Amino acid sequence: KSAGKDVVVWDTLSYVQGPDGKMVSQIPERYIFDAHSQAPVHATGEMVDGDPVQRKGIEFKWPFLTEKRDYEYFDFQARTSAPIHYKGTQKFHGLDVYYFEQTIPWTKVPYPKKMPLPGIDSSTLEKTTGTSLWYTTTRKFWIDPVTGAPVNGEEVNQEEMRGGTLLGGRDKVTVFAGDVKMRDDYVNYTVDLVKKNRVLVLLLTSYLPWGFLGLAVVLLALSLWLEARSRRPSDPPPAVTERLDPVVA
Repeated sequence: KSAGKDVVVWDTLSYVQGPDGKMVSQIPERYIFDAHSQAPVHATGEMVDGDPVQRKGIEFKWPFLTEKRDYEYFDFQARTSAPIHYKGTQKFHGLDVYYFEQTIPWTKVPYPKKMPLPGIDSSTLEKTTGTSLWYTTTRKFWIDPVTGAPVNGEEVNQEEMRGGTLLGGRDKVTVFAGDVKMRDDYVNYTVDLVKKNRVLVLLLTSYLPWGFLGLAVVLLALSLWLEARSRRPSDPPPAVTERLDPVVA
């Protein structure tokens, strides 16, 4: 209601678990955006880990008919948008896709509110210990330019705790380092879905408009031809030959 129009709302959860299967961190989010343009819509409930945010740029999906240019992409850890760069066209599972890459340099970020250790209050952790959380990532996306769907994605993430009394005298401790990728089964499902939907998108954005334009040109030419034909001077009447019958005396 507060958006003032129909919007799409997606609730997501970024969940990290360690080798023992226990939770390392989890960050819920709510995305609100326009279903046609994919542009963020600022309305009640837009948040990251319970904190209100106002996103700008791309949140999830690229726009239909993605262009070969840089875009703004929202980073949920840093709570800010930064350029994601077009790096070229590649072949992926039979599709011509655009490859985009974004690097977020080392940035101080908030602690997740849901901590793996009971009794630790994330809101006061840095204040009481002086230990801060830092994060960097290289984000990679392979985008189908017709539908704007990411057919593959990858993030090389690192997180460190730095300074303070929590680290036992150490300057920093790596709390997460990983190459996060899309599962193969999800990639295959997404590619199949994109191959089906891209025909419909092309039909609505290219085939039908150009087809109607071609038909309009043909009809215009036909109407001009018929108009010119109707105004053509009629053929002259046949000549009358006077015939004299012989007079019989």
